[in-house]
Amino acid sequence: MEAVFLLLVMAGGLTAVVFGILWAVSLFVYMNQQPAVFARTAGLGVATIVAGTVGLSIANGHELEALESEYEAQIGVLEDELFTLQLKAAELQAENEELETAAAERERLEGQLEIANVKAEAAEEENRKLKGEIAQLEGEAEEAARIAAKAEEEAAAAIAGKEALESELAAMEIALSEAQAAGSAEEPAYAVTEVADETAAALAGGEPVPVFEDFGNCTELKTVYSGGVGQDHPAYQPAMDRDKDGWACE
Repeated sequence: MEAVFLLLVMAGGLTAVVFGILWAVSLFVYMNQQPAVFARTAGLGVATIVAGTVGLSIANGHELEALESEYEAQIGVLEDELFTLQLKAAELQAENEELETAAAERERLEGQLEIANVKAEAAEEENRKLKGEIAQLEGEAEEAARIAAKAEEEAAAAIAGKEALESELAAMEIALSEAQAAGSAEEPAYAVTEVADETAAALAGGEPVPVFEDFGNCTELKTVYSGGVGQDHPAYQPAMDRDKDGWACE
């Protein structure tokens, strides 16, 4: 309605201006012929022109106000749109920062994964080495068990041999005692003694333990040791070494 009113005011003002101009022109043409009419109507023409001009000014003012209001409304809409765009830009910036943070985190995790893979490969290699060492140790343990079993068998055999030698030594000692009690010949007695000494040495696992041999004189000693004996011999007696050269009954 306001727009229609403004159009009507503008149309009326424009008509008044045109009418006043035409009227003024006609009066100017005929003012010399009818001066009285010109004098009476000049003021009316001027008033008409002024009224038309004022009407046009009012219409233009209202139109300018309407345009200003419209422009202000459009500016408000544009400002609202600009604010909305700024908000969207801030949101996009935040999303971009989140994406950059996520990308950096992904790179960090990929680096950690690569390190973990390297450590896993090293652990697998170490595991293979340990398995090889375990297998080697198991082989050595089996060899040690075999050696231990063999040693046990040899020890059992040695114990059995020792027992047999002890039995033989005991029998020989009994025979020696019986021979000495019966007054047997000296040579068999010494032979039994030597065998007993060898048996004792075998049981001891070392050199024969010297056994003292008692002879009454060199004649008895030479019946067993014809060449005499040295000072390291069990039958050696300092009384039978006349020249003290370390050899008895030479």
